[in-house]
Amino acid sequence: MKHRVAVTSEESAFIQERIDRFAEEAPEELRSQLPDVQQHRALPLYVGWTETAAIRSDGELIRWSTEAENVWKLDERTWAKVALVLGARRYPELARLVPAMPENARDCEVCKGSGRLPLADVLCQCGGVGWVEPVDEEP
Repeated sequence: MKHRVAVTSEESAFIQERIDRFAEEAPEELRSQLPDVQQHRALPLYVGWTETAAIRSDGELIRWSTEAENVWKLDERTWAKVALVLGARRYPELARLVPAMPENARDCEVCKGSGRLPLADVLCQCGGVGWVEPVDEEP
């Protein structure tokens, strides 16, 4: 997956508005992200213990360290899927950005296509999309 997804003008405006209003709208547990949201002009989609994955209004996917002042492009395929799946849960307006299953992909054998691990509220190793691409087609 590239470090950018194609966003419509409506999605771009939605993302920008969430960035601009992050201080007022973010749940309490995400408020610590405010300085990075403002500095990197990006909306958090996935917040982990040491890194945050986010999207800018132009569709660029980035990640930053929550322990240091590092920012990188988010170009690792599975983590990009995780970020988009979790982001679409928090912001249903972004659901279109979750990648569709390609023709050459198959259902994930671990989660049986659900995107979630059995008996747990945890995303699967497929990134939560429920499918995997053939290994020889990874970029």
